[in-house]
Amino acid sequence: MPRMDRPSWHTHPRAPRRVWPWLLLGLCGWFVLLALRVLAVRAGPGIYGGCESCVDAPVILSDLLPTALLLASVAAAGLLRPGAWRMLPMAVALGVIVLYLIDLGIYLIFGMRLRLTDLLRYGGETRSTWSVVAPLLAQPRGVAMVAGLLLALSGWAGLIWTVPRRAVLALGSIAAASALAAATFAAPLESVDAYTYRDVLRNNRPDGVDRAYSPAFRAALMAASPEPAARQCIQPASGPARSVILLVVEGLSAYHSRLLGGTQDSTPKLDAWSRRASYFPDFHANGFTTDGGLIALLTGHVPLPAIGRYASTHAYAGYEKVAVPDLLAQLAATGYGTQFFTTGDLGFLDKGQWLRGLGFGHVEGADSPFYENLPRGGFNAASDQALFARYLDWYDHERTQTLNFSALLTVSTHPPFTVPGTELRDEAGAFGWADAQIDQFISALRQRHYFDHGVLLVTGDHRAMTTPRPEQIAHLGAGAISRVPMVVSGPAGLPAGPHAGRWQQTDFIAGLLDLADRPSCTDAFRGRLLGAQAQPARYVLHVEGAERDQVRVWIAGDTQARELVLDGDDTRWIAPPPEPDARVVLDHVNRARARLAPVPGDFIGGLIGRRLDAAP
Repeated sequence: MPRMDRPSWHTHPRAPRRVWPWLLLGLCGWFVLLALRVLAVRAGPGIYGGCESCVDAPVILSDLLPTALLLASVAAAGLLRPGAWRMLPMAVALGVIVLYLIDLGIYLIFGMRLRLTDLLRYGGETRSTWSVVAPLLAQPRGVAMVAGLLLALSGWAGLIWTVPRRAVLALGSIAAASALAAATFAAPLESVDAYTYRDVLRNNRPDGVDRAYSPAFRAALMAASPEPAARQCIQPASGPARSVILLVVEGLSAYHSRLLGGTQDSTPKLDAWSRRASYFPDFHANGFTTDGGLIALLTGHVPLPAIGRYASTHAYAGYEKVAVPDLLAQLAATGYGTQFFTTGDLGFLDKGQWLRGLGFGHVEGADSPFYENLPRGGFNAASDQALFARYLDWYDHERTQTLNFSALLTVSTHPPFTVPGTELRDEAGAFGWADAQIDQFISALRQRHYFDHGVLLVTGDHRAMTTPRPEQIAHLGAGAISRVPMVVSGPAGLPAGPHAGRWQQTDFIAGLLDLADRPSCTDAFRGRLLGAQAQPARYVLHVEGAERDQVRVWIAGDTQARELVLDGDDTRWIAPPPEPDARVVLDHVNRARARLAPVPGDFIGGLIGRRLDAAP
């Protein structure tokens, strides 16, 4: 018969000693992850800022907050009886550790930080996500990440489960957690790179990007008229219509080009073609992801985020309508065939469905029989070399119309920047390889005399997902986060050489119509990239990726970039430009976002997907 006065394991005098192994195990794993994050930030802002060790303190101080939350979970467990009730603080602690690891992995791959809404958007794309994560895990730092994760998970789980129910231990943990949290908030980060230093918890604080407009405010926006004098339309010049190939290169950025001031010099062959063609030294991507780039180029809309868009699995929802009504239908009526080619997965974020909805007559991706048995990389994609070979094969054997508008989207230069055919992971090498493939593609088009009647545009979908270096910022200024090349070869109605002015992806559609011998219109937010009457827009907008609630704005004649903060009815300028520009841009952004409304779909998409009711 057991003795009733015998202490239980959790109240045994020696019980505290038995938790030390778990604590040491958990701290060891946690410190491994923390050290990896310090090294990651050193390799970014540390090296770029010329002082690697200078980033250590900000990162460590910032990460005291999640550390405090781990200790607070232990304190909560110490106040509870052993058993099922401790599952809640354990879930909190393990959730913090997993989020910390995911945040670290995203930063190592993309140079960006985890946003919880991205887990909703990309979490269901398991195969595509794994295709870019697996190369990281095969590296030594990836192995260290997994080891740190396992140590931290097992240590903190064991500690929370076995910690004795003693008030003194709980109060001690609470005091330690409070001290760490206080130290975190006592050391604010005052840096343009603060988002890289901030802990994953504070980086995910709610911001105004998902704050809805009030019904009264929205009604007032819809009732107001945009600036009438900004819209200008021209009739076609009655010249011969031209075929157009739009080549969108994954992550191709201005800093990759020595011609555009880049130090990497990864595109010498494209630079050589640019000098013989027309190029735009100050050309901006309107978004920070591939879907944003395609939306801007193919619809003429800046990919301003709808309420909840960043959590939606339908990345393109809300941008089905084009600034020019029935753009592709107009081209088809003029005798154009319309095609979209990529080696990527068309099911990723519903890209294929969206493209077909826009009106492309032919859409094909990774499942094309042409790529069968070819090596695959990220997003189940064959290489850019295979993409160009496929397009040339179609051009030679399947093309049925003389005039065509073809959009090609590459994948090979997506992070983690693996050079196709090798195990080498090197950004400069990956873009150097892509540059060689583009050169061969242009040469193949020349051999087919394509440029006698056709135009080729080469650009990037967005700036590469890497941290801007000081030399890039020194040369490109605020445009370091958005500048991409734009090269135009063939009879596009443009003089050869550089074209001054600040241009953007939304300028493409009016230029495309001009080459198709169709009427085209511009306004203050959309210029005309091609043709004899090419002109930039007055306003250039870039939706930021690091600070999701901000839009960077350049105004013609203004040497500095301005920032808009998206915050529902309180959307505002950080430093407003003079009137009337401040009011015109603010009204345009609010009106464009207010027009984005929910669409039916899956659970997430049905809640936060959006539809564009009408062109702004």
